[in-house]
Amino acid sequence: MTESKADAAPHRAKELLALNPKQESEFKKKVQEAKRDQSIKGGHLAPGVVYVAHLPHGLFEPQLKSYFEQFGKVLRVRLSRSKKTGGTKGYAFVEFDCDEVAKIVAETMNNYLMGERLIKCDCPRRQSPLIPQMRLCVVM
Repeated sequence: MTESKADAAPHRAKELLALNPKQESEFKKKVQEAKRDQSIKGGHLAPGVVYVAHLPHGLFEPQLKSYFEQFGKVLRVRLSRSKKTGGTKGYAFVEFDCDEVAKIVAETMNNYLMGERLIKCDCPRRQSPLIPQMRLCVVM
């Protein structure tokens, strides 16, 4: 029995988009060190988000999730879409189970050539919650 084109497409895409072996081994070492450091500190793993821009057309949520799972556990993928057409806007947010992994992914994947486009990756900074300013009212 032959494999259908639909079944072969994800495997082919993963082969074309995978990191080269030298980068992959370096990346895996960094990820293992980050996870080990978190477990030594005794803290729980805080999730981290990576902003991915300049995505090639034709990449959708399942392909992005399967691609980024080579780096670590992916909790969520949010691909921004146009309200009118439903087509992608070319950027996404990928949430990993560990913020250290997200930082390493952003460093590794920034300016990575994917489908004839250099993708841009960044870890958005977490902002402290806004404290509402109290207004003083003087009643006379």
